[in-house]
Amino acid sequence: MSAYVAEAGYDDEELGRALASVTGGNPFFLIEALRHVDESGGQWDQSSLPQGVREAVTRRLSRLAPDTNKALGAAAVVGSRFALELVEQVVGADLIDAFDEAAKAGIVIEEPGGRYRFNHALVRQSLLAELPSVRRMRLHQRIATTLESQPGSDDELLAELAHHYFECAWAGNAAKAVEYCRRAADQAMIRLAYEGAADLYDRAVHALEEIDEELPDRVDQAAELLIARCEALLAAGDVTSAVGAVAQLQAVTVDSERLAAWATCFDGQLAMLTHPERLDEVEAAVAAAAVKLAELDDAAGEAKAHTVRAGCLARLGRVGDCEMALDDALSAARRAGEHRRVNAVLAGAPLAALWGPNPVPRAGGRCLDVVRLLRITADSPAVEVTSTRCQAVLEAFRGRE
Repeated sequence: MSAYVAEAGYDDEELGRALASVTGGNPFFLIEALRHVDESGGQWDQSSLPQGVREAVTRRLSRLAPDTNKALGAAAVVGSRFALELVEQVVGADLIDAFDEAAKAGIVIEEPGGRYRFNHALVRQSLLAELPSVRRMRLHQRIATTLESQPGSDDELLAELAHHYFECAWAGNAAKAVEYCRRAADQAMIRLAYEGAADLYDRAVHALEEIDEELPDRVDQAAELLIARCEALLAAGDVTSAVGAVAQLQAVTVDSERLAAWATCFDGQLAMLTHPERLDEVEAAVAAAAVKLAELDDAAGEAKAHTVRAGCLARLGRVGDCEMALDDALSAARRAGEHRRVNAVLAGAPLAALWGPNPVPRAGGRCLDVVRLLRITADSPAVEVTSTRCQAVLEAFRGRE
């Protein structure tokens, strides 16, 4: 696919992957998609369909029974993959014959366990484009309530519930959209899926805007979501988006010392990446933020401030001070009871021990302590590997192999 796209004059692997995903390798769809890219100035617009593709898909769908088209429309709202039982519950009808017809026509492909998937993403996109916005929103609402009523834990369905409730938030479901988007984002952070978490926190912020401004804790909820989004974007390394998110947080810190201290931490984290000449200034600012957050009994914020300060100190060559800052960060993270934050602090400890002023035996002991802590509390293979490698280097310094 990438080679074909390159022959068309677009040496862009990301574009090749995007077109492969939406066309499924169908030659006609690919040709039409590339023509659409040409007409769009070399960019693939996911929100619009090439006219030729739209006409071809419309012709194929017109050969199917009306009930089949209705079922396919509902399935398209569910997702690229869907369970027959779920679509039947949403539509309120037996749809086995409908999806048999769709499968024979090559619109969907049957999978084990009573599931189907759309053969081409462009077919699903075309079905969605034909649905009136009100009907699409109501389908999202039915799907969300159906998923929510299923027995068992909803943790496995958080991402789906967040998506569907967000899409129908403007129909009186904003509170649930906020709840599920936030929970799904928190889950994504634990799984280190930072980009997805940032997007979900942003959706939660937008959904919150639809809730009555007189809601008692609305401002506090918005602030917490902004903090979480800044953290996710910076963890993902998305500096450009993080700049805007931090500015958004700074705009609401006027009456809150706590929010101002958090904003100082994020601004310092950005400065380490974009303005290294400010390191001395940042180190002093985040040190003050750590003191303020400790006074306000915000252990998570205190841990964040000490962690950012440790990063500044390491870059300034003050590795011994960096180790002490990491110790302070670890103590605060433990008080906060956040395993992810504990792991983030532990991730910096082995490298600080390796390059720090401590004697080799003590530095090696710190690396070993990190491994022991991870195995006892919050296991993190990536951090454990880093610690083990640093310990191996230190053992080599002692003449061991």
